[in-house]
Amino acid sequence: MIFTNVSRLGDFLLLWPVASWYYKETGDKIHWVLSDNFPIYRKIENLMMLQEMTKKVSYVDVGTNAGDTNDWKFNPSSFGIEGDYYNFGFFSHPDRKS
Repeated sequence: MIFTNVSRLGDFLLLWPVASWYYKETGDKIHWVLSDNFPIYRKIENLMMLQEMTKKVSYVDVGTNAGDTNDWKFNPSSFGIEGDYYNFGFFSHPDRKS
């Protein structure tokens, strides 16, 4: 399953328990698709890969405003990353697309 996120580090880390729960319930590892415009993600990529729930980490050129639907609600296939996905925005509910 693809999980997208563009929020700041603290908010992103709040998403980890959700990803962990999802992995434990489904056995489906997470392919993180994150904003390449937020350098902190690259700094913690090794930590992300150490998590049992993580399959892969990819970066795409999207905005970093987790409160702006235009930034966080994107389709990973627009960047060549195919699969079912959930968009996670800070001010809204997840948006699932298949």
